[in-house]
Amino acid sequence: MNSSSATDISVLAQRYYTEQETALHRRIDTAFQFLFVFQWIFGILVAYFVSPLTWAGSESTTHIHLWFAVFLGGVILGFPFLYLLYKKGTSFSRYLTASSQILYGALLIHLMGGRIEAHFHIFGSLAFLAAYRDWRVFIPATLIVFADHLIRGIYWPQSIFGVIMASEWRWLEHGLWVLFEDAFLIYTTIYSEKDMRLIAQKTAHIEIHSQKIEKIVEEKTREIKEQQAKMIYNHNLATLGKMASGIVHEMNNPLAIISIHTTTIQKAKEKGTLTDEIIDSSTQSISKTVDRMIRIMKSLRELYIKKGNSKKESLSLRSLFDDLLHVFHEKYQDEGIDFKIDMNDQILDTKIFGERHQISQIFIQLLSNSYDAVVTNEKKWIKITGTEENDLVNIHFSDSGSGISSEIEGKIFDPFFSSKKVAQATGLGLTISKNLVEQNNGSIRYIPNQTHTCFEIKLPKSA
Repeated sequence: MNSSSATDISVLAQRYYTEQETALHRRIDTAFQFLFVFQWIFGILVAYFVSPLTWAGSESTTHIHLWFAVFLGGVILGFPFLYLLYKKGTSFSRYLTASSQILYGALLIHLMGGRIEAHFHIFGSLAFLAAYRDWRVFIPATLIVFADHLIRGIYWPQSIFGVIMASEWRWLEHGLWVLFEDAFLIYTTIYSEKDMRLIAQKTAHIEIHSQKIEKIVEEKTREIKEQQAKMIYNHNLATLGKMASGIVHEMNNPLAIISIHTTTIQKAKEKGTLTDEIIDSSTQSISKTVDRMIRIMKSLRELYIKKGNSKKESLSLRSLFDDLLHVFHEKYQDEGIDFKIDMNDQILDTKIFGERHQISQIFIQLLSNSYDAVVTNEKKWIKITGTEENDLVNIHFSDSGSGISSEIEGKIFDPFFSSKKVAQATGLGLTISKNLVEQNNGSIRYIPNQTHTCFEIKLPKSA
């Protein structure tokens, strides 16, 4: 541990200790306030019942001890009670409480005629004062006990020992018993204080190291997020590459047709054989091809380009699948893949609620996976089917691929996991698709099948 860490722990430990000590002292001060009220009432009752009325002929008067209990007891306990209302937890409040408690014990011993059981109030008070966990409070308390026993033992022994004449050293005997109790109480308070400091030290140590661990975790989390962002970026680049490949493939045939007809017109013009029939035929074919290219570009825009103000809306399944057909149908046809959307009009006309770009991205990812799975197979087919279930639409993407083995079935949605070769995939396609499906309040799962591959997507219907 370096010096700066040790200093931080020491400073924090001292702060914790001070906070705990102050809170403890305030609680004990509050407890003594209740004890002061109880003792004052108890002293009055003792004075009333233990010191009866005095009689002088036909007249009776209240014993002066009752006035001592009411007024002198009220002064001894009232002042610290009022002080604690405003100054709890201070050093002076503890010394004042200790002094007042012992002084009232002296008064109570007098009110009870110096009975031996009254002296137990002193021992009980010292035990209560030990709850402060501050050995210094015993100093004024013990000094008051010695002074009280010495002075009253010499000049008024009946008040403190209950006898008219007492041994000249009896005050010392009582004082030594108090010192005996002090020794044990001081020992326990010192070690209690050490325990509090040790707890504060350990708490500070834990917090400092927790802060360091949190910083390390934050740093590692940031690094992991950066790595994930890079992987997602690479995945998006791979997807963009596939999209570009698809665009090139889809545009290649139309451009070839346009090239053929423009070449035909050019050669006919050079040979002098250009006729209106050739011009009309070529321009009509070029016009149809351009229209097809416009439809393809429109579908690409709907599928791949996310609008800035995109939001969840009511989407027609038919329009989504029409865009997919325009983009993928000819490519699949050239590869000999039987691509079919096998849904009735009722399902196709069903509207779902979601974000168009995200739904399209999900469909494209699943079709891309299906293409990779069947393109090298002898049997090549991809089929999309659908059913309705209460407020959901179930869409199944099936293909003639070999399926997913049970060993890896539970991992297919894990980030960066892929059964393909490393160069062919980033392992994020299905993870992103799952996240997008869930963002649109849907679900996705793989349905095990021995004859083909099938993924099921559930999406909510539009209200």
